[in-house]
Amino acid sequence: MKKTICLFCVLAIAVGLLVACGRTNASPTPSGLTDPAETTANEAIPETTASSDAPSLTPGQAELSSVAEGISRQVGSMFSATWPENEFTQQVPKPEFETTFSVPKGAELTIVCVATVDQLKDYVKELRKAGFKKNDSTTDEAALGVVVYKYAASNKVGYIVELNYSNTLGGMSTLTIKKPA
Repeated sequence: MKKTICLFCVLAIAVGLLVACGRTNASPTPSGLTDPAETTANEAIPETTASSDAPSLTPGQAELSSVAEGISRQVGSMFSATWPENEFTQQVPKPEFETTFSVPKGAELTIVCVATVDQLKDYVKELRKAGFKKNDSTTDEAALGVVVYKYAASNKVGYIVELNYSNTLGGMSTLTIKKPA
């Protein structure tokens, strides 16, 4: 899961860098001219022509921009910022806390959430009501300022749900739903 979050962050940074490098509103300084205040009366300052609000892109910048847009579309199709409606989420109740994005990976779906430990404990009660009681296990530990909360169980058809929380991630938690093997 950490690798998936890291991959998402790296992709987001790469897209941001590519987009930022592809467009600029700053006009280049003419060569040999460092400061307009140093210009003498005999030197002419080259005039720049005003263009529309959208700056023109060089062929290399246009290619980078195109690559960034492609990556953005691929990332957007992999990650969803809303509660997804699919076969995985039909197995579990929709949580009351915020879900930020979901990551499908083969036979499982991981949803990144922003929730407190108390909200997760309340959600575990809802999961149990929904039938996730088989092989259930809970870890609720706190040591040296680090809080870890985990819950895992399966339902009668074999779907497995896992909740993971650590306050070291700034209140982020994950809800993973796995298909039966």
